Amino acid sequence: MRFFTLLICVVILVSCKQKEKTNNAQLVDKTSTSQDKGFKNVMDLVIKEKNNFPVEFPDLYDSSAHMLPPDSSEKLILGNYLKSKGFKVINWGRGNFYPLGPRIFVLDFEKDDCICSVHKMYYNSPDSTCYEMRESISCEDTSVYYETERLAKQHITF
Repeated sequence: MRFFTLLICVVILVSCKQKEKTNNAQLVDKTSTSQDKGFKNVMDLVIKEKNNFPVEFPDLYDSSAHMLPPDSSEKLILGNYLKSKGFKVINWGRGNFYPLGPRIFVLDFEKDDCICSVHKMYYNSPDSTCYEMRESISCEDTSVYYETERLAKQHITF
């Protein structure tokens, strides 16, 4: 009887590990095929218009994250698209919306006269066991970005 119980536990453990590998493979597959799902035209329009209007893509991820990844292994689908277009990362940050809001990871990209900010949000599930992931992007002209940054620095007082 103990052997049978042990055998069932091993089978359950192996199946859970196999499901985790499948979910990771689906995330990689989703990352490589997202460009074929029509968001490419929207991305190109956001980059072209540079109106600093945020566009959110709520359906980029098929599954939820069960834990927050460390900064070094963070992957952004929209960021990968920008990199494929020749954009370079110029800034990054992360944090939480207070008090119980989503975790957010931000990368700023620059190419020629365009700066794009990509935000990846992790929203807690009602039972706090997993996180729904969404990404958004906004782009603006570099002159507007740097002028806004300059003005912000002038108003910082300690």
